[in-house]
Amino acid sequence: MRIVSWNCRMAFRNKYKKMYRYNPDIMVIPECEDLSKKKHEVFYNDFKWVGLDGKKGLGIFSLNEKYNLKIHENYTEEFQYIVPVVVSDDDESFLLFAVWTKGNKSMRKEETYIGQLYLALLRYEHLLNEKCIIAGDFNSNAIWDDLRRNNHSTVVELLMKKNISSVYHKMSGEETGKETVYTYLHNSPKKPYHIDYIFASESLISKSNHFNIESMALLSELNSDHVPLIFEFK
Repeated sequence: MRIVSWNCRMAFRNKYKKMYRYNPDIMVIPECEDLSKKKHEVFYNDFKWVGLDGKKGLGIFSLNEKYNLKIHENYTEEFQYIVPVVVSDDDESFLLFAVWTKGNKSMRKEETYIGQLYLALLRYEHLLNEKCIIAGDFNSNAIWDDLRRNNHSTVVELLMKKNISSVYHKMSGEETGKETVYTYLHNSPKKPYHIDYIFASESLISKSNHFNIESMALLSELNSDHVPLIFEFK
């Protein structure tokens, strides 16, 4: 099973072939349009999407006919956007939380961005005991912890209690907030940050034979300000 997470910076119908090099089974694509409302080649086996206007939301794709997607029955639209999706084949299943955190001017600061994920994880806490993966654009890093109460480190601590860890940090041995590999390049000023993540249950990480964050040198070719994250496990 190979999962790719990539904020595509919109117009994914024109960019999806760029992901073929990674041979993904499942893709989590923030800033994706609702392809059910666009003329496009159907390149996927299954597709789920959440968003407000059809133009910019969160897409979850299965590219392998083996794997089907079903939004979990406990899903609530209250959180933008954290979507629990059951990924299944004939033999087994796991829970994928697709993530693209958003700001909202009507909310208190501690409830926006990473605060949305924290509140969602509290709501879905009973699901975290299952085998699961949490992947996407968190728009967050521990370097900004002092800006909000429900912060990045709070989320990491909550997940660690459920034996769920960031795959990058687990494999690299680096501390949260001290990453040497970046996932996002801010346009002005041009500053790199590590704000995209794949977290996974320890049982899945132990079966992993590949994890990679693509080079920032590919940003121009990918036509995005984020690079893909690739996680493979048996």
